[in-house]
Amino acid sequence: MGKHSGRDHKERAQPLARQHLGLLEKKKDYQLRAKDYRKKQARLKTMQEKARARNPDEFYHAMIKSGTDAKGRHVVQDRNKQFDATFLKLLKTQDQGYITMQKIMNEKKLERLRADTHIPLANQAHLETKGHTASPAKHTVFVDDEAAAASFDAAKHFNTHPSLLGRSWNRPTMDQLTQGDAATAALGAVPKALRHERAVHQREIVDRAYRVDRLARVEKEMTIQKHLMTKGPRK
Repeated sequence: MGKHSGRDHKERAQPLARQHLGLLEKKKDYQLRAKDYRKKQARLKTMQEKARARNPDEFYHAMIKSGTDAKGRHVVQDRNKQFDATFLKLLKTQDQGYITMQKIMNEKKLERLRADTHIPLANQAHLETKGHTASPAKHTVFVDDEAAAASFDAAKHFNTHPSLLGRSWNRPTMDQLTQGDAATAALGAVPKALRHERAVHQREIVDRAYRVDRLARVEKEMTIQKHLMTKGPRK
């Protein structure tokens, strides 16, 4: 015969006079609370025993990897938090030799970009703040003799206004300057395209420099991890 099925015995609710104290604690609630209390007391006892048995002259790495926050709570510093997810993924999946090769390739590409003689003036000012200089473009004109060189008129030779001789790009001729607003508007589109091209060039330099810096950081971190994994004393 199976177990006799009787009605469910329900525990009483909180009396009306004590409803302001919240729900009435049942036995199962007390058991959970008591179990949690005993667990915390056992942990505190273990920590107290470790503190009593601790050697004050002993050094361990947690001394320099942990501390307290502004509220006095104990926290352990996580070295991985200083790198983003992309950085950690690259660190874990790529080989150090590949990282080094990519860094060298990007460094050479960056040097070629910075040595380009067509770097715009805005880029030259940016590079000078970084400690680099870019030589301006030169235009060499060959003449027959020294007398011709002494009497050489650049404005007449290039058929342009003397104030435009400093331009190495979009230098209009005198005929174009005398054609009126239509020619001026047509010529104005060229500098805009050049400004866009130079802005792209500058952006590429900045992006390439940022990529070289990230690859150098990855290479350095991988070298540190490699040394930490080796046996023997740390140097």
